[in-house]
Amino acid sequence: MRDRKIALLAWAFCGLALASALFGLWIEFINRDSYASLIAFISQAAWHLPAIAFAFPAALIVSRQPRNTIGWLLMIPAAASVISAPGEHLLTSIAAADPTPAPLVLLVVFFYDLLWLPLVIPTLLILLLFPSGKPPSGVHSRPGGHHRAERADFPQSPGRDSF
Repeated sequence: MRDRKIALLAWAFCGLALASALFGLWIEFINRDSYASLIAFISQAAWHLPAIAFAFPAALIVSRQPRNTIGWLLMIPAAASVISAPGEHLLTSIAAADPTPAPLVLLVVFFYDLLWLPLVIPTLLILLLFPSGKPPSGVHSRPGGHHRAERADFPQSPGRDSF
């Protein structure tokens, strides 16, 4: 029963990320006249697609295997993109209204600019934890650790290969 609730939560979050991405794309489409070219519009609109690219596989993984660390790590960049789409619209409307921003606005901009961290850090952790969702064991974490033990068991005997 608990796994079913987690799966429902994962798919609800995927729907929220999809809605956030569609909201961001809609805002970009409304403001398409402010871009210099079609390529500039497409490149700006493409920034809203990683929400879908991270949320959908995360929901698939978490709904099938709720304890899989990789699925939960994929949720983190999707959560950052859910925050960024409405936040970007809010910040552009605040910045256009007041030429001298208040300290609270500067604080919000500072934390908004840190939204690249939830994309980079989980991606690096996914590379570390990928095959099983667990850290590598001590044998495989050392360079040549596994082979050193084998060489100690089989010393090279003097023969025709040792001149």
